[in-house]
Amino acid sequence: MSVSNLPFTLASSAIFATLAVAGGCGGSADGRLPVSGAVTLDGTPLDQGVIAFHSEEAGRPPVETAITAGEYFIAADKGLLPGSYKVAIDSADSTGKTASPVEYSMAIPVSRIPLKYNGETTLVAAVDAAGDNVFDFQLETGR
Repeated sequence: MSVSNLPFTLASSAIFATLAVAGGCGGSADGRLPVSGAVTLDGTPLDQGVIAFHSEEAGRPPVETAITAGEYFIAADKGLLPGSYKVAIDSADSTGKTASPVEYSMAIPVSRIPLKYNGETTLVAAVDAAGDNVFDFQLETGR
């Protein structure tokens, strides 16, 4: 790098750093907020799965993301609007078991997560523009 380019390089680096810090912590232009957290199953980080946030406000589609090594993250550009959400967590049985319910024409993976955390979820999250929006969930199979 030549010395004549040094002021431009420093200035552009400073601008990029400022934008990266501002964009990483706050919400998106349309008010969406980043959401993250950890998920354990019987005290162990959930190796893989899906977490979905279903808004309690009519008309908002659910937002979902993968759980990997017990953690999940939704960036602000795909994030959640402030409000209350029902949270559903699911993960396929690691043995590869499948079921063939009458209403499906093909086998589907059996879930290892109890219904109280997905189909009949009791989990909730309150997304707040002033909060950190980190939601950890400790799931128990009862085994």
